[in-house]
Amino acid sequence: MQLGLSVATRSGLPAARIAACAAEAEAAGADAFFVAERVADALPIAQAALAATRSIGVGTAVANARLRHPALLAMTAGTLDELSGGRFLLGLGTANAALNEATLNLPAVPPVASMREYVDVLRRTLAGEPDAGGPIAHRSTACTSTALPRTRGSRSSSPACSPGCSTSPARSPTGSCST
Repeated sequence: MQLGLSVATRSGLPAARIAACAAEAEAAGADAFFVAERVADALPIAQAALAATRSIGVGTAVANARLRHPALLAMTAGTLDELSGGRFLLGLGTANAALNEATLNLPAVPPVASMREYVDVLRRTLAGEPDAGGPIAHRSTACTSTALPRTRGSRSSSPACSPGCSTSPARSPTGSCST
């Protein structure tokens, strides 16, 4: 059995302390450390946690896909994965209507369909496909994706990508998750 620890950005801990928690989790024998996104961007905090650790997986649990273009997230995730030697784990979700619609004023979208489209474009971008998926219908604005060039010396072609709450695409056949 593997053990992972998740710390929410709404915990009140500053980013540097969350990164220190990742190092403490690694020292205690944890296999993974996750940053749950709510009041702060999980990606730079995950980057700090990756820098503070040497061997455990570090990822998002979960990042709100509605806030980022999938091609930009693919580039960010690919870079984090490369810099960490393949330890970055990407957890995505659609968040919830209260956050997206009421707080962030984003239009309502069908969560399962939008996540499927999002993950498809993200994966195609990571694979280096040109025009990876074309326009995305279920976003607040239409967007397209271009190929992500493969980085020389990268240990993996893409980070572990999860369309839902798990760290394995096979564990989430619907491609959706709420946080």
